[in-house]
Amino acid sequence: MLGAMTLRQLIQPDDDWLDAPTPRRVLRVALAACAGLVVYGFTVGYWRDPLMGIFVAVKLPLLVALTLICNGLLNGLLGLLLGTGLGFRQSLLALLSAFALAGLILGSLAPIWSRTPCSSASPGSPRNPPRRLWPPPPCLLGSVAMDF
Repeated sequence: MLGAMTLRQLIQPDDDWLDAPTPRRVLRVALAACAGLVVYGFTVGYWRDPLMGIFVAVKLPLLVALTLICNGLLNGLLGLLLGTGLGFRQSLLALLSAFALAGLILGSLAPIWSRTPCSSASPGSPRNPPRRLWPPPPCLLGSVAMDF
């Protein structure tokens, strides 16, 4: 393959990735992030309505891209002010690889989440029991996460 990027290279990028990235590699990482986020967004939105699945599939990558730009600019500015040597481009590329990894993880969880509409009642149906314990209070989030 022409310069295929493995998961290990995404988790532990070499120094050349931040110093002299190639446009092809940046595009591949951005597409990997976008693909994972689109699949996950569709499966999350599909539980409510198939049309909402399409809307969430479009909205989630755009929201993450906006977050990437804002965080990249903020981190780049703070890096220059504090003298760390981390500029705007390096900050954006480091965050892009982190969001790509998050997108791949969320995309891999999409088949699990897609079973939710099959195993639960639709929202608003009379047989849907009231949710008394969900969402949990913020003080219980740590214990709920540890139970899984």
